Amino acid sequence: MSEIKTIDPRGLEHHDREALIFPTIEELGHDETLRIIMEFNPVPLVYLLEARNEFEINYEKALFPRLEDHNIAEPSAIMKMDHQEFRKRKQMLHQLSHNHDAYSFSEFKKQCVELGEYLIRELENHIFKEDNIIYQIALQTLSKEEWEQVKKDCDRIGYCRFTPENQSDQQS
Repeated sequence: MSEIKTIDPRGLEHHDREALIFPTIEELGHDETLRIIMEFNPVPLVYLLEARNEFEINYEKALFPRLEDHNIAEPSAIMKMDHQEFRKRKQMLHQLSHNHDAYSFSEFKKQCVELGEYLIRELENHIFKEDNIIYQIALQTLSKEEWEQVKKDCDRIGYCRFTPENQSDQQS
């Protein structure tokens, strides 16, 4: 009889949930099942990772050109290289998940864990660079009018996983 491992990531942030799930998958034996308790019907991790592409594209098109207009190109170039590598690794994970029958369980698990651990580690580093480099430079450099244009561009392009409230409606 198959053993069922249960994890309960409710209350954790999405990236913390993923950081809990991947190591648990790594520990699974061939005859074990993983049950994840969630407060909603979770989207498969592959699709969460794919959704991140939309956000990467959004701020590449909305924010980076404004920084480049101020001759600030290197941070954007580094972030774009990160995005290219993430897209490559996520595509590999996507292909792996859709061709799982072509692999032994142990090889499938090994590749999933390697790709997942890379993405978790590097996305965490990437988010740190966004928060502490790109956004800080943008906050110090862009004018109010440029930020308004970034917002309009993002509204036109779309958002990943959320849509912010209209900030102008909240201001008096």
